[in-house]
Amino acid sequence: MTTQLQILIRFVCALVFIFPVTANANEKARYSIKNSIELSGVELNVVSVALEDFRKSKFDLKNYRIFIIRQKDQYEIIFLPNLRPGEKSSFGGGTELGDELHYFVSKNGVIIKMEYAR
Repeated sequence: MTTQLQILIRFVCALVFIFPVTANANEKARYSIKNSIELSGVELNVVSVALEDFRKSKFDLKNYRIFIIRQKDQYEIIFLPNLRPGEKSSFGGGTELGDELHYFVSKNGVIIKMEYAR
C-alpha cells in the first residue's frame, strides 16, 4: 500500500468512528440555543393531546399562551388567554379573548381532566 492510501484509510476510519462520538457529545451544546424551547417526545405528545381537545372549543389559539407544568405522574397544560390592550386581568383567568383552560394529561397521553380557571 502506498503511504497516501494508508493516510486516506486512516482519515476515513477517523471520520466514521470518531466523528459520531464527538457529534453526540456536542449534541446538547449544539442545540442549547438562546430563546429555544426543548420538549421531549412525551411532552410534545401531551401538548398535542390537549391542543386537539382545545381546538374543539370556540376559542382562537392565536390569542393564547401555553404553559407546561411537569408533575410526578402527569402534565398540566395551561391555555392562558392574552389581554387586549387596556384590558385588566380578572378573577377566573378569563379575558375578552377567551377562558383560561387547564388540561391534566397522563404521561401516556390520556386527558385525566380539564378545568376552567376559577
